[in-house]
Amino acid sequence: MTRVLAALAGVALTGLLTAGGVAAQNPVEIEQGFRQLDVNRDGLLTIDELRALFGSDADARLTMMVVMLDEDASDTLSIDEFAQLLAGGGQRGITEAQAQRLFDYFDSDGDALIAPAEAKVAMGMMAGGMTDAQMDEEFARTDANGDGAIDFEEFRKTAQ
Repeated sequence: MTRVLAALAGVALTGLLTAGGVAAQNPVEIEQGFRQLDVNRDGLLTIDELRALFGSDADARLTMMVVMLDEDASDTLSIDEFAQLLAGGGQRGITEAQAQRLFDYFDSDGDALIAPAEAKVAMGMMAGGMTDAQMDEEFARTDANGDGAIDFEEFRKTAQ
């Protein structure tokens, strides 16, 4: 499940950034793109600033990418975190810290487990076209011990 969500998040938002004309390969272009998005010029990108460019249809994908790449838990992206996004963050697997941030985000009740309902919300955010049967299959594949919930170790293993 984590690999699916990370890949979808990376592809989806990188595609959004490219469509918005801010995808870049070199540091100068990355800085220019960042400055273009940083409307209030505070050196950080917020969900609201990203939403202004991409619209509310991208809310779930934007939120997921900020959660995954926001290393300092500020709910914003610094220029370094933004550069990681443009470099394909999420497309080549995710770090353990990113996995923990995603896990905590999906674990909406804070019980250190992702229940089927929480997993469906997460998968629905990123892969709106998945059927319930596909979501159930992905959940079962991730729930290695078959206890009906996904703990962090199960979640982390699927991310690598």
